[in-house]
Amino acid sequence: MNTIIIAHGSIAASAVQSLEMIVGKTNNFIAIDLLPDDTPEQLHQKVKEYLSLLDEEPVLFMVDFIGGTPFQVCAQYLSRPNTRCISGFNLPMLIHAAMSQNIDDIDDLVANVLQAGMSNIKVFAPD
Repeated sequence: MNTIIIAHGSIAASAVQSLEMIVGKTNNFIAIDLLPDDTPEQLHQKVKEYLSLLDEEPVLFMVDFIGGTPFQVCAQYLSRPNTRCISGFNLPMLIHAAMSQNIDDIDDLVANVLQAGMSNIKVFAPD
């Protein structure tokens, strides 16, 4: 399973770097940062280049939020077979995706990754 992380600024690269601090080197994670001087067309071209290397392999996109340029570019590829997009990723989601490379069904992976992400969002306050 291939995972492409796309986000504004250097969030994507930093997220994958943090992921690799925890789980070690990952082979199926690609970070694409949308930098201030990048255009949507440049981002689209980067995504297209990565996807061309993957043939028909399943792809899970993770983007920073709904509606932004990374999401809009990702949405253009959702008609591609076995391609899904999750918005609002966090580090536990990336860890779970990296540790679940044995899951062959992309929809099962998405469900598990979403559960991991949501279960790690908590509020802590003094009693």
